[in-house]
Amino acid sequence: MKRKAIAMFSGGLDSILATLVVKEQGVEVIAFHLASVFCKSTFEGGVHPDVVAAADEIGVELHVESSSDGMLEMVKNPRYGFGKNLNPCIDCRMNTILQADKFRQKVGADFLITGEVLGQRPMSQNRGSIELIDRKTELEDILLRPLCAFRLNPTLPEREGWVNREAFPQITGRSRSIQLQLAKEFNITKYGSPAGGCYLTEIPFCKKLKDLLAINSSPSFDDIRLLKIGRHFRISDSVRVVMGRDHAENQLLEKLHGKNDIILQASQNPGSIAFLRNHGEDAITEDEIIKAAGLAVFYSRNRDKICEDVEKRSCGQMYSEGEILKDVPVLNQKEFENIVNC
Repeated sequence: MKRKAIAMFSGGLDSILATLVVKEQGVEVIAFHLASVFCKSTFEGGVHPDVVAAADEIGVELHVESSSDGMLEMVKNPRYGFGKNLNPCIDCRMNTILQADKFRQKVGADFLITGEVLGQRPMSQNRGSIELIDRKTELEDILLRPLCAFRLNPTLPEREGWVNREAFPQITGRSRSIQLQLAKEFNITKYGSPAGGCYLTEIPFCKKLKDLLAINSSPSFDDIRLLKIGRHFRISDSVRVVMGRDHAENQLLEKLHGKNDIILQASQNPGSIAFLRNHGEDAITEDEIIKAAGLAVFYSRNRDKICEDVEKRSCGQMYSEGEILKDVPVLNQKEFENIVNC
């Protein structure tokens, strides 16, 4: 009887290899990708094309689900704490495993696969964390970690002979030499960076997220997506300004606008877009608009000008009529430094 397994699939090399070494033993494998707004593999509301390409290259079906709601609650109150930044790695791992198991039961698969390597990640892939995750999920007997299985207790698929434990690679620790060698042997070319695919491990993103949660405890997913783009400034208790760093980011800011947002851009020497979003209940004030317009001039292509006209577009008016703010003074260095840079 041919067995079926569900592989937790990030598109990184470890998950690809774990999927492939089990598939090579004649098991039918479906790749399960759990995306969230904090994943780098989440791309404009969907799964990143690189994840799709990785699954295609090794010939497995890809199933994608979202966990954005659950992830935000984990970040606000993780049961098992954070890593170095705002990454609730153990809570996140448990959630991924449990969601994958729901899918396993739905499709009638026999066991689960992960690409975890004992000793590779300090918080979630040490022996204590792995044992905790297994115990709390109650899935330890059908949760196979083929890349480091030789250092762990045999699971049901191994004991029953569904897979050959002795044929798996023997990988532990942080060195990736064995994985890279296997990638050459299997001719794998499409895989993500080993640096990690989670924004919650990055200090600049976490700084912006902490600031956002301080003024809005229930941000929308668009609010969080906005944190991935541009330079961020808070010009009052509730108003955030995002400055596009290049043309591509300006375009993304245009796409992310809501009906109450405002976009400003220097008229004569257009550079960065200044994107205003209010997280409070009151409307954005004229003083806040002028301060943001000063930022737009500061980041225009001719910062040496004393003042400049700035185009103001209210996103609720479909950009139909842009108002011109005349002779907006550029912020001096002291004024610029007094703005909260988040």
